[in-house]
Amino acid sequence: QVTGEGRAWMEKGMFSSRGRVSSARGTINDVNYTDLQAAFSMAGQVVTIDSFALKALKGSLQGRGQYDMRESTPRFTATTQVRDWDLAELLRWAAPAAPRHLRGGINLDLNLAGSGNRWEEIQRSLSGQGQAEIMRGALLDINVAESTLAGLTHVPGLSMLISPRVRNKYPVLFATRNTEFGQLKGSLALRDG
Repeated sequence: QVTGEGRAWMEKGMFSSRGRVSSARGTINDVNYTDLQAAFSMAGQVVTIDSFALKALKGSLQGRGQYDMRESTPRFTATTQVRDWDLAELLRWAAPAAPRHLRGGINLDLNLAGSGNRWEEIQRSLSGQGQAEIMRGALLDINVAESTLAGLTHVPGLSMLISPRVRNKYPVLFATRNTEFGQLKGSLALRDG
């Protein structure tokens, strides 16, 4: 159920167009979405996505980008903002066989650039930077207090020597298999593929 509208014209021997695409709901690469909205333009051999937005994985995605085909090796840039995607669902989609050790909502701001005609070329040229934030999260089946003490001393179970009074005072740290957290932030950089 995709709806598109637009206009195309020739100006000084160059093909140009401008348009919009929308879809109330659908599936992209096995991910269900709602409220897809996109605006694009093309001037000669440069396609610009002026805006792109949809709701998926219990959150939203917005972005914009450009695809330049004027040279023999096409170049692209893309900027995306993910807000409150369900991290467990995202990981289940991206890596179905991977263990499930993380849950929460993820925000991601990512700027990418690259070039190439095939994925292998694009992967080698891919560069960019971003910020990620996980809110209301948990490391599942990982108790950081227990793991940290064992890692620092190389003695598993050392946390059992901590007094019951301290354990009772901080049950979130010692009495659970999971490590809950309110916020985890990080930055990332992509270079040379």
